[in-house]
Amino acid sequence: QKGYEKLTPIQKCCIPIILKKKKYDLMAHANTGSGKTAAFLLPIIDILQEWKMNNNHYSNSNSPLALILAPTRDLCQQHYEEARAFTIGTRVHVAACYGEYDIPQNLRDIRHGCDILCATSGRLLQFLSDGHIKLDKLLFFVMDEADRLLQDSFIQDIEMLHRSFAENPTRRTYMFSATYNEEVQGMAKKFLNANYFFVRIGILNSAVQNVEQNFIEVTQQDKRDLLKELLESNATRVIDEETGKERLLVPKTMIFVEQKRCCDRLACTLLTMNIICQSLNSDRNQKQREEALNMFVKGDIDVLVCTNVAARGLNIKGVKHVINYDLPWDRDNYVHRIGRTGRVGHKGMSTSFIVSTNYREIQMAHELIDILNEVGQTPPKFLEDMAMISKIRRNSGNRAVAALAPRYSPPSYEETPFECPYFYLSTTSYYDYRNGSAEVYTAAGCSASNTALVAVYNVMLMVAKSSTVLFGFAVYIAMFLLTLLLKKKPVNKYRYETLDFEIASRPRKRYKCPSSRSRQPY
Repeated sequence: QKGYEKLTPIQKCCIPIILKKKKYDLMAHANTGSGKTAAFLLPIIDILQEWKMNNNHYSNSNSPLALILAPTRDLCQQHYEEARAFTIGTRVHVAACYGEYDIPQNLRDIRHGCDILCATSGRLLQFLSDGHIKLDKLLFFVMDEADRLLQDSFIQDIEMLHRSFAENPTRRTYMFSATYNEEVQGMAKKFLNANYFFVRIGILNSAVQNVEQNFIEVTQQDKRDLLKELLESNATRVIDEETGKERLLVPKTMIFVEQKRCCDRLACTLLTMNIICQSLNSDRNQKQREEALNMFVKGDIDVLVCTNVAARGLNIKGVKHVINYDLPWDRDNYVHRIGRTGRVGHKGMSTSFIVSTNYREIQMAHELIDILNEVGQTPPKFLEDMAMISKIRRNSGNRAVAALAPRYSPPSYEETPFECPYFYLSTTSYYDYRNGSAEVYTAAGCSASNTALVAVYNVMLMVAKSSTVLFGFAVYIAMFLLTLLLKKKPVNKYRYETLDFEIASRPRKRYKCPSSRSRQPY
């Protein structure tokens, strides 16, 4: 019924280890779309079915025998649906436990039977503290997307869970993911027995070879127009049966952005282009997220605009194209994003927009080249040039000198990064600091009394960027002295935020800002 004809490599390796009578912990790595979910669900269900037969079909109401932990609610719900499908015709009961699930109904479903519990950490810890769930009989603890669960935002929850069943000698721990960096591997040893298995299929932290990776150099202002051209080039015009109007039929596409507010805005823009789409991000409630995901899976919508909340684990059939409207800030997220296509041997395509003057995207250039080389694809020339600039910046250790390195294309007036080892013109916007550079504001965005001041700074910055190292350093000194003399705080009325002239030792310093919306990455 699930369409499996033969075992995948990760299933061939992991299923025998889990079925061993001698208890071993397991850390497993395989590329996205390789069948990792079935690799741990099938043997666990088989063992639990045998265990229940030997214990007179023990009825389990609040003490799960297997716990499957996921970092997001959407992935947790997918685990629940997959486990229910695999347990048809068995006496193994499956329950779910995640945020925004109606608590009374959630408790009733758990009491009906929860041999396998699919959960997220927040709701699970709440039920544990209230005494609704006990983990004293736990046999299997599975961490899907383990590298994400072992990061800062989840590690405290994992430690609390581990303490609740650490003394259970029969419990086994299994970790599955498509990416494991060295830090995560070291941290995982805290939760695994000394004699654990480490299964690696393919190159560690690499992308799928079935995905054709494309990169387009753009400016921030041209992204939206280029996205429109890209979607129209792959679309066909059809007549909508319900409305009778002409619309664009786009192959199933996922568009990833970094900010939640940009996600909703971009979806509205695509709707005005007669492209049927929905947005998926953590600002939407669970019902809206489920509806958007189900519509995309069934084919009722052509495009899903989403944040990193949909980057990991989701198995959506038929995704032809993944577009990185905003390039992710690390290698792992990039690998997981493009892994939404090209699954289980099918071909896929990804397109990433790269802003050549963005400091963080310049830092990502050498990682992208490594990924392309690993899968046998040729990196574009502009990406190699960006990697060269990134190398100069790292080796020099001086942002002023590195900023004056030769560029393959001159930066535009609005996009020039405002970087200096002594000071910078900063905004209190949290996203600007995570983006790696503050924006250079035009006179139109500031109050009348500060228009000339900002204009002077912009002109001096342009001169410094296009001059020799010695002359550019002299201009930076002049700008530093001007900062000491003025000590003003111009107000940007257009963004309703305060621009501060700061003297700082670190160019990207985090400030508390009541106007910034959320400090979470997605």
